[in-house]
Amino acid sequence: NNIDTSNNFADFSSTNNSAVLLAQQIFNKYPVIYSSSLTETLALRFRGQLAENSKILASHFTLPEQNHNEIEGFSYDSPNNFFIIWIQDINDHPQITKRIKVTSSILSDNYENYFYNTFGSNFIERMYNSISFFDWVSFYVAMLRKIDPTPVNKIIKMKSLLIK
Repeated sequence: NNIDTSNNFADFSSTNNSAVLLAQQIFNKYPVIYSSSLTETLALRFRGQLAENSKILASHFTLPEQNHNEIEGFSYDSPNNFFIIWIQDINDHPQITKRIKVTSSILSDNYENYFYNTFGSNFIERMYNSISFFDWVSFYVAMLRKIDPTPVNKIIKMKSLLIK
């Protein structure tokens, strides 16, 4: 049940709340989010939630495209504050799963890697559970940064300037 899942993530004091634990790992990092085409909307939404709620920038990319050129961008002089988040689903193509394993092993020498596996009995449930999880992560990142996640002053200002 998605409500129970969200309620579990709502307990900030829980020592095993995975949303809090991920937020603690990324609140002062630059998250780089990777997904398959199957879960690309999760990566896009999470990136957006981090920007809007947590007031931090992140990037998201989709495999296998990442393996065609972007992997070379992780060079010796890349910033060491990247934190790589891999979103995986049980329905990902086996070749994508292999790419995640191989690529993360190459990048793990210089960057922290976090593996998120969707959970639920069907695809829709896995997506809703994941949205809940990532929304809570973005909220906790804001809390750890001591930022109120609710105002979106720059968005409001931009919209007001666009209608003039």
